This record gives sequence, C-alpha cells and structure tokens, in this order.
Amino acid sequence: MKKVLIFAEPGWAVGRIHRDLEKYLSDEFQFIYCNWGSWNEIGIHQAQEYDLYMTLYLEYSNILKQFPCINIKKYIFVAHGFTEMSPKNPSPDATYGMTSKSIQHLFPKNIIPFNVPNCVELTHFNHKEHTGKVDVIGWCGAPRIWFKQFKWAEEIAKQMETQLQVSSKSSFTNLNEWKPLPFAELLSWYSTLDILLVTSIPNGQSETGPLPAFEAIASGVVVIGTAVGNFAEIPGPKFTTVEEAVCILNDLKQNPEKVKQIAKEQYDCIVEKWNYKIVSEKWREMFHSALKKSETIHHETVLAYPTVSSYQS
Repeated sequence: MKKVLIFAEPGWAVGRIHRDLEKYLSDEFQFIYCNWGSWNEIGIHQAQEYDLYMTLYLEYSNILKQFPCINIKKYIFVAHGFTEMSPKNPSPDATYGMTSKSIQHLFPKNIIPFNVPNCVELTHFNHKEHTGKVDVIGWCGAPRIWFKQFKWAEEIAKQMETQLQVSSKSSFTNLNEWKPLPFAELLSWYSTLDILLVTSIPNGQSETGPLPAFEAIASGVVVIGTAVGNFAEIPGPKFTTVEEAVCILNDLKQNPEKVKQIAKEQYDCIVEKWNYKIVSEKWREMFHSALKKSETIHHETVLAYPTVSSYQS
C-alpha cells in the first residue's frame, strides 16, 4: 500500500475531491491528510515516510521550502483554477495535474499536466426525476468572487420576475456577509431548485468545474450556464449574455418536456463520464507516473534545481 500525504483544507471543495477519490483508489493508495496550517507539525523524518506528496500547484514554492530535502520526483502539484497559476519555473521532475483541460494553456510550455477532472461523487446525492418546471432558480458559490459574475444571476432572476435562491446560511445584503452552507445542508438545498445558473466567466482562465453544476445535475436539477471549465462539455443550453439566459429560460418555461429531456441528458452524461468512479482511473494513472519517477536514482537534493527563492513570484 502506497502512502500519499495530501496538503489541503479539509472543509474546502479541494479536500472533498480527494476524499471522494479515496475509496476508488484504496486498493493501492492510502491518503493521509494534512491541513495547510499544520505543516510545521510534520518533521522532515516523518515526511520521508510517505511515497508521494500532493497539493495545489499554487503551493509549489511553499512545499519545497517546508521540505527542501525530499525527492522532488515524489511531488504532485494539481491546479484547480487559474488563480493558482503563479509558479514560474517549476521543475519538470515533479508531476503535475489539472482538473480541467480549460487551463492547460496556463502551464509553462515544458510542463505537460495530467488531465484529472473534478466532477461529482454520485452516491452523495439523491437523484430525483425533474418535474419540467423552471419556477425556482438557484445560484451556488461565493458571490463576492468576481469571476463568478453573481450580478448576472441577480439580473437574470429579476428579468424572470422570480426570487433568486442562493446557497447561503442566511440572507445577506453585503456580499461579504455570505456564509456557505455546510455540505450536508447543500445536498438538501439542491433538491429545492428547478434550475441552477452557472454565470462564471468562460475565458479559459476561470473555474475548472464548477462543482455545483455537477452536484445539481446529480440531484436531478437542470443546469444552464456559460461554457466554463468542465461544464462546457455537459449537454444543455449555454449562454454568453444575460439576455440569452433569459431567452433560454423563457423557452424552457413553455416546454416542460424539453426541460425533462435536458435533465435526463445531463444526468446520463455525468453517469457515463463525470463521476469519481470513472475519473479516478485518470488520477490513478497520474499517481503511477509519479511513483515511477520517484523510483529513479536520486543522488542530489532538490536544491540541485534552481533555488527556492528563484521560484517566488
């Protein structure tokens, strides 16, 4: 059994991705989790006990600074979005992954990352057949994050003359007052919706999921949105403006059978291609590649590569 030390925030979506993957890889890999804030609790001798180390691409310099003497060929850095793409000269001896092909162009040219999609764990969700209605419109995420374009969702709901349902523990007037729903409550919240909106900027430098789109579909909710991240590959209407979104919703409102058909096509798509039982094999391939690298002769320390200070932005 190979041990993989994962640096991630357990409560964040990144931590949930790894936990969803774990059960499908448990025949070969044991995941050990370390909160980002607990790095100092792991001594260099304890760290040497692990076969692989995985964290965000963003954390490249921090990890090498924390554990400078560990074989860099044991490291896996996975990019979950464009905001993480700050490392300038990452060593090609490490292994790299991306949770969507939409951000591949942001990697240095000498790095070829594995495509290890983020998607959905179907067993978490209670799928219900769609009724065909489009009365209840929802939006999920942190409204204050600029590239999610929350104001688009507000304007769409306004033009549809309906109240926008937002995944928050309480109502808010200031975007900074938004409080995320715990995952258990989020599961129930999806079931109250007819339609989920995805409004993130689709410029290849935004979100790689987004995960709420896949989670809503797993619950039986129709999702319409911009062609962003992995959602761009899901069937169903896409829009580029508020006006297009309103036009799509008005059309769906008049065609409940069309709504049910889209719901079925979207759900069938994620069952076939976009759940962790399926994509875990892509992660397994990445782990095997990293293990193969780590087993090569390594006489030098990672400082044989450019010094840690040279990686800083």
